[in-house]
Amino acid sequence: DRSPSRGLGDVYKRQANASHELRTPLTVITGYLELLNNSGEISSKWMTAIDQALQQSKRMESIIDGMLRLSSKEHEKYLEDNDEIIDMPDLLNRLFNDVKNSSNASEHHFIANIDSHLKINGNEEDIISICLNLLNNAVIHTKTNTEVSLRWFENNNKAHLWICDNGEGIEQKHLNHLTERFYRVDNSRNKNTSSTGLGLAIVKQICDNHGAKLSIDSSATKGTCFKVEFLSERIVNY
Repeated sequence: DRSPSRGLGDVYKRQANASHELRTPLTVITGYLELLNNSGEISSKWMTAIDQALQQSKRMESIIDGMLRLSSKEHEKYLEDNDEIIDMPDLLNRLFNDVKNSSNASEHHFIANIDSHLKINGNEEDIISICLNLLNNAVIHTKTNTEVSLRWFENNNKAHLWICDNGEGIEQKHLNHLTERFYRVDNSRNKNTSSTGLGLAIVKQICDNHGAKLSIDSSATKGTCFKVEFLSERIVNY
C-alpha cells in the first residue's frame, strides 16, 4: 500500500520516535538541574548559570512537545473525522475569562461579543487550542493597557472568530510568515524567551484540518486581528 496516508503515517511515527528519543535524555538533564537548583548547597557564583540552563532545558521540552503536537495535527487530516457538537458560546466564555483573569493579563482591557446560539461541529480540544493560542498571543505580544477583543458571530452563513488587539501591530513583511514553524517576531513583552515559535503553526494546521480559513490583519495604527472563518457545513442548525 503506497497511499499518501500511509506514507505520512510513517513520517509521523518517525517524528514521534525522534521526539521520544530527544525527550528522554532531556528529562534526565532537567531533573538533575532542578536537584542542583533546589539543593541550597551551590554557591551563588554558579546558581545563575544553573538557573539559566534549567530555563533553557524546560524550553526545549516545550519545543519538543510542540513539534510532536504539530506532527500529530498534520497527520490527523488523513484520519477519520472525530467531530462533535461544540457549545462555542460556553467554551469561549470560559476561555475568555480564564485568560482575562490570568496574571499576565491583569493590566489589559477585555471585550467580548459572543453569539449565544452559534455552535459548530469540530474537535473540541483543537478548537480550545486555537482560542487559547490566539488569546494568549494577544496578551503576550502587546503592552499593558492594550484592549483585547473577542468576537464570535455568523455572517454570510459562515461562523467567524475574531481575536483582536489595538496594540502596536505587526510589520507587513512578517504577516505571511507568522504561521511558519519557529518564526517569531521579537516584539513581545518578554522578548519571546518562553515562546517556541510553533503556536501559530499549530493554529494554522488545526484550521486546515477543519476546513477553516485563518487570516491576519495588522497595521501600526489599528493593531492586529486574527480571523478564523468556519464554512457553513460546520455550523450546527437546530
